[in-house]
Amino acid sequence: MRLPTLAIAIFSLSSSALALEPAVAEGRPEGTTVGIAAGWAFPQSLLEPNTVGVRVRLAAFALEPNVRLGADSGSNAVNSSVTLPGQAAVESKANEGTAGYALMVGANVRYPVMGKGPVDLLALVGANVGLTNATRNTDAAAGTQVDRQTTTGLSAGLSWGLGVEWFLGHGLSLSADAQNPLVTYSSTKVSTHHEQPALNDKMLSDTTTTTTALDGAATFRPTVRLQVCLYF
Repeated sequence: MRLPTLAIAIFSLSSSALALEPAVAEGRPEGTTVGIAAGWAFPQSLLEPNTVGVRVRLAAFALEPNVRLGADSGSNAVNSSVTLPGQAAVESKANEGTAGYALMVGANVRYPVMGKGPVDLLALVGANVGLTNATRNTDAAAGTQVDRQTTTGLSAGLSWGLGVEWFLGHGLSLSADAQNPLVTYSSTKVSTHHEQPALNDKMLSDTTTTTTALDGAATFRPTVRLQVCLYF
């Protein structure tokens, strides 16, 4: 009785080892790993990569955070003078300055819904929030006339998509995905301040305009990406 029992145990261990071998051969990263991805977002030329990203691969899904930050500023000064016959020169000065920033934070969740060999079919869900601010100051007529316009914006959105990821082994994968906006919200506020001389005083005026929009994407207009990712 001991020989059949031993044979059954050896067969069971051999079957388990054979069942684990394909998973190892598929080349999927194990545990928590971080990957750096680079590739193309279409429609663009294939001569130069135009998109990069970071992926944090967890046990059941991968998180793809994204952050964008930009800022700009500038100034322009104009000095001019006009001289009429028999009169002194009349000088005028105008200064214009601009400044602004843009910030966007978001993340995509990449969840494998099924797999075949080294290839996974992915469901993608994303969310993002953005803030923008732009200010333009105009100071003319030696400071007696001032115009200031400030534009602030808030945006938020949800997206969905599908993708495939082919694990080539040694921490390397090739992926393609298409993401489509689901719901987008935007709010823009424009504030204008104007100062102008009036007799012996100043005339002040302030206006504020707010525009909001909520869009549910009923059409399919995806952003398609092709990327190579190296996991560490």
